[in-house]
Amino acid sequence: MGGTGQAKVMLDVSKYVVLTSPLVDVAATPLGAGAGATIRSVLAIKGRLGLPAGGGFHNMASAWDWMKKYRKEDPDAKAESWPPVDIGTNLVAQIMGANFLLYGPIENVKRVFPAVAMVDIMLAETAKDLGLTTLAEVHPIKKLV
Repeated sequence: MGGTGQAKVMLDVSKYVVLTSPLVDVAATPLGAGAGATIRSVLAIKGRLGLPAGGGFHNMASAWDWMKKYRKEDPDAKAESWPPVDIGTNLVAQIMGANFLLYGPIENVKRVFPAVAMVDIMLAETAKDLGLTTLAEVHPIKKLV
């Protein structure tokens, strides 16, 4: 039984409509409401279903009640405290193996991409230390180091 009483689960439906490159967007829940389970679900989906998993992890921070209150109370919080929290949610998911990151509005690209590239380089260096090779032809370690 699928969601809301549907006869088929989403993976069955995806086979019927012939999706050739499915991506699983995990539900990003705020801190205090299951954010850890969101991160764990990336590993579970990849391991159990063998499908690429990722999501809008920045929503974990934007829905965090304490941060919302703090941003309203402190005039500097939006400019100084918010960006590391917003970016950090994506980096944690990336380190835990997320295949894709929905990082929020396109305006965030200049903030997010350098940090994501840095983590990609660190992960590639870690893989190299373990005797593994980065197979991607286009990768930050091949372009930025």
